[in-house]
Amino acid sequence: MKVVNKLEGVRESAKFDFAKLAPDFGEKATDIIAALTTKSPASVIEKIKKEGKFEFSLHGEMIGILAKHLMIEKEVPEPYRGIDTKHGWLYLNIEQDPQLQAEGFAREIVRNTQSARKKTGLQKADKIDLFLKVPNTLYDQMKEQEKDIGLKTGAVKTFTSTDDPTDSYQNKSEFKVKGEEITVFFNKL
Repeated sequence: MKVVNKLEGVRESAKFDFAKLAPDFGEKATDIIAALTTKSPASVIEKIKKEGKFEFSLHGEMIGILAKHLMIEKEVPEPYRGIDTKHGWLYLNIEQDPQLQAEGFAREIVRNTQSARKKTGLQKADKIDLFLKVPNTLYDQMKEQEKDIGLKTGAVKTFTSTDDPTDSYQNKSEFKVKGEEITVFFNKL
């Protein structure tokens, strides 16, 4: 996580909301909106940020527009998504890097292996010999996750391959993760 004052590339725009102006300005709200449409939303936002309000003259009367009178919208650059919170804006990078994807696949393998263990009547303390058959596209990533998968599934030995095992295993579970076919084989030790 990184905290920044401003995310580069975010553009703000403002819409002037009658429902927010009417309680403070009554019948003048319509004229205020008409007058504000001639102003640059960016300059209105900037002035409010710097001085707390945007002032202008309407029919000889000074009108002060506050942030609460606006609907501020943000256009967030890819690959981010943004949400307004009570503490400020939160931006989430939605790109998935290979490490993040590998961890996700590993979590699903662990979850499915634990489910298969439970279905066969194994207890948490029971140790297993685990063989993972994964597609070629996942082999390198799962080979790196092999030790972690083994630790979380109670495996004393864990082996990852793209082929079926040459040894015989008593238990087998097939499942798909994001369209990828994965098979786990295991024996109780």
